[in-house]
Amino acid sequence: MESPFEMITNVDKVENAYYIEVKPGEYNAKYWNKESVYFADEAFAYFYTTICKYVPQYQPTQVTEIKAETWLRISNQLQELAYFLSTNPPMIKLKKWIDFSKVERNVQTV
Repeated sequence: MESPFEMITNVDKVENAYYIEVKPGEYNAKYWNKESVYFADEAFAYFYTTICKYVPQYQPTQVTEIKAETWLRISNQLQELAYFLSTNPPMIKLKKWIDFSKVERNVQTV
């Protein structure tokens, strides 16, 4: 993997079990689906705060079904985050967007 922030679209390129699988459609009790995309745990942890804003019950270690319209809201919010980060904001302002306790915990477990 080139970057932990790379979205992997080919399940054969997933290097280990430390990935978040995002699968379109309803949960079918199957994992490592070819139609899914995969993100490294350490990268996805940065999205935790944004996802929880729209899906408060989200836990990265559990299956969470998220409707398409909610994903659109999350995606829009993540685009705002990307823009915000591109402005090189001071660290103090990042707390609104990123829960570093989740990031640190996730990195320590990998």
